[in-house]
Amino acid sequence: MKRFLAALGLLALVSACIPTADYRSSVVHIRADGVCTGFVVNAKHGIIVTAQHCVGATDKLATVTFFDGSTNTGKFIREDAINDTAVLQLDDVPTKLKELPLRCDIPARYGEEITLIGMPADVFRWYTSWGRVAGFGVANNSPFTDYKFVWLNVAGTGGNSGGPVIDSLGRVIAVLTVKLEGGSMLGAVPIQAACKLVLK
Repeated sequence: MKRFLAALGLLALVSACIPTADYRSSVVHIRADGVCTGFVVNAKHGIIVTAQHCVGATDKLATVTFFDGSTNTGKFIREDAINDTAVLQLDDVPTKLKELPLRCDIPARYGEEITLIGMPADVFRWYTSWGRVAGFGVANNSPFTDYKFVWLNVAGTGGNSGGPVIDSLGRVIAVLTVKLEGGSMLGAVPIQAACKLVLK
């Protein structure tokens, strides 16, 4: 029985590191000034949303790694430092990309189920975790002020910043940006900030 339970625990750990196949062509690893996750919002033009704190102070270029290990380069074309959101465009757009829909018209709701997909720095290639929206508010360790953070009771680690917070219908409702002091919850900027940048 103990071996069976241990096997279940191992299976849960492995499955948490493998994203749903539908998202593999949409979520990317970004290395610029920092290491972050990003997600495709326009497959035709190679437009990717991520966290602004990944943007280099002087160099706006980034290396993007896809789910199959291939790489590409891109340039940050729009930034919103106040809301820690940035838009990157690929230099060479591959045909394998699949964009994620943005839930621009409906704010995140308390208690709704969410999926977080990211690329933890030097840990796993992909990481998926599940949880719920736990609340809304501000963080003492963050200067961002335009929107109240969407607080998530979900696991995450370094390199997940910029990753999509996805609702039960596969729509992005927020962009992961910060960890609450003490590490008990993660904070995400509502997707409405990214919607403004993308539609600008």
